[in-house]
Amino acid sequence: MRKIKLLSVLTITLVIATVSVYMINFNRTNKPQGTEPSTEKTIKYNFSEELFSDEKLKQVSDLIVRAKVKGLKEKATKKVSTTSNNEKVDITAPIEIYEVDVLEGIKNNEKPPKSIDLVIPASSITIETGKEYMLSLYKIKGESSLTGSYGLTSFSQGIYKLDESNQELVSVKTKQKIKKDDFIAKFKD
Repeated sequence: MRKIKLLSVLTITLVIATVSVYMINFNRTNKPQGTEPSTEKTIKYNFSEELFSDEKLKQVSDLIVRAKVKGLKEKATKKVSTTSNNEKVDITAPIEIYEVDVLEGIKNNEKPPKSIDLVIPASSITIETGKEYMLSLYKIKGESSLTGSYGLTSFSQGIYKLDESNQELVSVKTKQKIKKDDFIAKFKD
């Protein structure tokens, strides 16, 4: 079982690396006007596909919230020089920034922000405007315009869309289902 998980993580990492290399080469040869990468010093971003236990996911997430997506705020290409684990990298990555209203704090529920910017790699997952989600998030650090925004703690476990017809949450990435109330009970402070 452990070998299968490791193989899955390695496969996903290889796919992300391949897409990143393709996008870097694509960006060098096909640069539409206004899409030059940012020259900001440091962006600490987590491209993690690590699978966590529920307790570990709660521990590593800065926020776990029930939220509604207002819309796509910006598509950009950013130069990433440091990962969230302080590893030095040199990649240019297309990202999408979504404006999100926080409806309820699940973890750190005393004073969750009313609204956040959610940063994800472009085309990694589909997010629908006007829909409700449960998000496991970490705060982006570094010296950039993205500092203070949030990214998904894990693409497999960090974003669940609410199916309003039966109050089930469906993982956007894995399609795993969980009852909304069960999710809240697991992660509520």
